[in-house]
Amino acid sequence: MKKPALQNLPLFKEGAIEVQDEGSQLLAQIVGAKRGEMVADFCAGAGGKTLALGAAMRNTGRLYAFDVSEKRLSKLKPRLARSGLSNVHPVVIAHENDAKVKRLVAKMDRVLIDAPCSGLGTLRRNPDMKWRQTPETVAELNVKQASILASAARLVKPGGRLVYATCSLLDEENEVIATQFLNAHADFRLVPMKDVLAEQKIPLDMQDYLKMGPHSHQTDGFFAAVFERTK
Repeated sequence: MKKPALQNLPLFKEGAIEVQDEGSQLLAQIVGAKRGEMVADFCAGAGGKTLALGAAMRNTGRLYAFDVSEKRLSKLKPRLARSGLSNVHPVVIAHENDAKVKRLVAKMDRVLIDAPCSGLGTLRRNPDMKWRQTPETVAELNVKQASILASAARLVKPGGRLVYATCSLLDEENEVIATQFLNAHADFRLVPMKDVLAEQKIPLDMQDYLKMGPHSHQTDGFFAAVFERTK
C-alpha cells in the first residue's frame, strides 16, 4: 500500500488541515493562547505550532514567529497563505539576544520555546538519530537551551506564561534546564503541568512536567515545563 500524498488533498491545499504529531499539538494547547493576546513562538522553525497558536487566537492579537534560520521560516510562508492567518509576523533573528527580541521585553502574554535539542524523542521515526548524538553535542545543546530560555523569559510580562519544550527524553535537556532556570529567576514560578492540563481540559495524568513517549502515549517523545512570571 502506497503512502497517501496528503499535500495533494483538496482539504490540505485549502488550508483546512495540517499534519502534526499529536505531541506537537499538545504543546500548542498547553501554551493556552487566547484571543487578542501578544504571543511569541521563539523557535518557530517551519511554523507547525505557530499555525496552531494562530488558530487558538482566532486570528486576533499578534503572534511573532522567531527563528535564526531564514530557510526554515520561509517554509512557513506557504503554510500561512493556506491557513488564512493574518496575525502572524515571521521574524528572522541572528541569535537569541537579537535587538529585535529586546524591543518586545515584558510585552508578551505567552511565549513558547520549542528548543533545539538532541531530537531523541523522535527515535521511532529516526532510529539513526542515536548515532548522531554524543555526550559532547548534548552538553553544547544544554548551554544553548539555557541561553534561549533566559533570553525568551525577558519577553514575558508579569502574569504571563513561558513554555519550555523539547522533543528529547534526556533529563539534562529537560528537568535539569527547568530547575536551573527557576533557581536563577526568582520572578518565575513553575505551574504544575497537572494544573495546566486541567485548565485546558486535557485528560492526561501528569505531575509537574509534560512527559510524552511512544511507549506510553503513542506520540513522539516530548517534554514541557510551564513557568509563570510573578512580578
